Amino acid sequence: MAITDDLTRQNFKNAAEFFGQVAKTPESVIQKPTAIAIEDVLSNLEQLIGKRKVRELRGVWCLNIVPYCPYRKMNQYVFTALHRRLCPSRSAFEDSFLSEAEKEVFSSLGIETYPGSDLSNYERDDPGTDQVDVIYLPQSSPILLNNLLYSVWAPDCLKNLIFIGDFAEVSYPGQTPLQWFRYTKNKVDRKTLFKYHVDGDYDARYYHVCACEYAGKGPLPAVKRVEYKEHLLPPAIYSNLSSSEKEAHLRTVSVFADIDHNVSVFREMIRNGDLRCHLDNFEAHVAGRNIAKMSVIAIGHIGFRYDFRDFSHQGARELAWILTLKEHYNIEHISVREPCLSKFELDYLNSIGIETPKCGYLDDPEEGVQNGEVALIWMLHGWKDMYNNVLWANRGQMDKIVLVGNDYPSFTKWNVCTMSKRKAILPALGAGSVTAALTTMMDLGPMTKALSVGATVLGALYVTENFLYKEFVNLKEYKALKVFIEKATRTKFRYRIDLEKTRNDMDCTAIMSYPQKILQEDDAEKPVYVRNGTYYSFDENGRATRNP
Repeated sequence: MAITDDLTRQNFKNAAEFFGQVAKTPESVIQKPTAIAIEDVLSNLEQLIGKRKVRELRGVWCLNIVPYCPYRKMNQYVFTALHRRLCPSRSAFEDSFLSEAEKEVFSSLGIETYPGSDLSNYERDDPGTDQVDVIYLPQSSPILLNNLLYSVWAPDCLKNLIFIGDFAEVSYPGQTPLQWFRYTKNKVDRKTLFKYHVDGDYDARYYHVCACEYAGKGPLPAVKRVEYKEHLLPPAIYSNLSSSEKEAHLRTVSVFADIDHNVSVFREMIRNGDLRCHLDNFEAHVAGRNIAKMSVIAIGHIGFRYDFRDFSHQGARELAWILTLKEHYNIEHISVREPCLSKFELDYLNSIGIETPKCGYLDDPEEGVQNGEVALIWMLHGWKDMYNNVLWANRGQMDKIVLVGNDYPSFTKWNVCTMSKRKAILPALGAGSVTAALTTMMDLGPMTKALSVGATVLGALYVTENFLYKEFVNLKEYKALKVFIEKATRTKFRYRIDLEKTRNDMDCTAIMSYPQKILQEDDAEKPVYVRNGTYYSFDENGRATRNP
């Protein structure tokens, strides 16, 4: 929400005294406000700046001003503290939704204000060895950061330019400037300044804000411009924007056509990628049976979100896959259960023929699945508690279930630690505890190529294996890896392996089917839904309420 006039003036006038102590990130649903020691922030930044004078300090804000975005004020506080301490020759702050009071206060501090831009045409000249430019842009989208880096992607342009942001914590396509900044060691100088937490719809995450500068060591790699643009408030993907369209680039997703366009862009990417390879994996588990229904659980936002920007595309990306599978298998009945969806998003799903039944605790079995049919359950990024409830509810018909989720080993050690084997429907014999050791033990390359290996659940769970990065692992390496895992876990696995190049949109994803009934009615106790009531509660009609 925009800061009111009086509150804005008072907050900014007291900023110097306030920042001499601590700042705080907004209070979280499950976290207390996190203290940010401004003196430590400034001291660490000054170590990176050295004896250079700051020529320009530029702040960039690309999220909206609704109440869901309290981080806006936090970033304004930090930016004004940087301005006061660094005494730049010029300061500017980009934000399309600054109130008149905010503009007035910025102006009184000597800070210019501008509407937000996509930074695709950012230009600068080398300020020389005795000066440096600083750009402050925490919580900016990966697309925006890629635009900025691509615009200055030359050694002379990157010299004496410091980026302050949390971009080292997000994921993005390969062969882009951001990927190089994240993974390259010894060529980018970094200083961690502070961390803050963000409440998502299901979890709170911590982000580290770092000051990063190209160290000038060695040539820069060839990179590509990002193939699509996005609305910055909130993200919606559009391709081939003309110069005139860039002026209207900042707008809200407010009509169904916006979501249609976003999803169509992702579907085109899927068609142009390794679609055939992924469909082969599905068909290996469907095994010629008819898909009677598809149940989608916890897809996340598909239209807009302001306070959790790094996953802003995930829901639309998943919806693109869901519609692709619907078309390929001619699936007539699809439902989505997601308590965080807005009425706008629910109405959109209904408009394209997807049902949105009441939400609950996922303890009801899939109904109406006949012999020779399967139910496809799509549940990426779900809690282990959600997986346990779904598997327990369908324990008597697991031979009719194909589950698309995250690789099971990552959940295994959680279950071993928190639940008994009798309650843990997820595998208690998996290789999750050794995944992190694979790179060291096997020396599979400079980037982690950890193989996600799924264990049998009572001898009957098959997992289609995926590699987390895009390179093949040869047969010799695979056999050695298999022996290592079997020795490390003392567990025999029943494998069904597809060596494939895994694209970004399917990384860490496993397709699981169950050739026989793995549990009978009394074989396991109903698992305790650990997070009941933590974030959402449901009334008798399935209406979701987020708990304070």
